Amino acid sequence: MIIHVPFAQNVRVTSILLKLGRGDTTPRHLRAYANHPNIIDFSDAENTKPHFRISLLDPGETYGVVEYPVKAAAFTNVRSLSLYFRESVRISRIYYLGFKGDVLKEGTHKDSEAPAVDAPRIDRLAQE
Repeated sequence: MIIHVPFAQNVRVTSILLKLGRGDTTPRHLRAYANHPNIIDFSDAENTKPHFRISLLDPGETYGVVEYPVKAAAFTNVRSLSLYFRESVRISRIYYLGFKGDVLKEGTHKDSEAPAVDAPRIDRLAQE
C-alpha cells in the first residue's frame, strides 16, 4: 500500500504515528519518502532509496497508536510524504495515521534593518 500525503505548508516531521490491523492485515515494514511526489507505483517505491525505513511493531504486542520517531535531518523541510507499507498478505489495514512535528514559517531576516516606522522617534527626526 502506498499513501501520499501532501502538506499545505512546509513542515518538520519528528514522528509518524500508526495504529495497524492485526494478523495477516498488518504491514510489516514502512518506507517513507520526503518530497517525492512522483512515487506512484510499487516499482518506483522499491527502486527509490527511502529517507526512513523501519520494521513495524506487531499490533498484538502493542495497544493503541505507536509513535515511530524519524531522522530530523531527513524530514526538516517537507512538502509531501509518500509512505510505502510492505509485506502484508493481500489486505493492509491502517486504522490511524498521524504525524508529529512543526509548521515551518516563512523566515524573517534578523540582519535586516528596521523600517523607519519602527525606529525610535529621535532617529527619524535626526534624518529629516
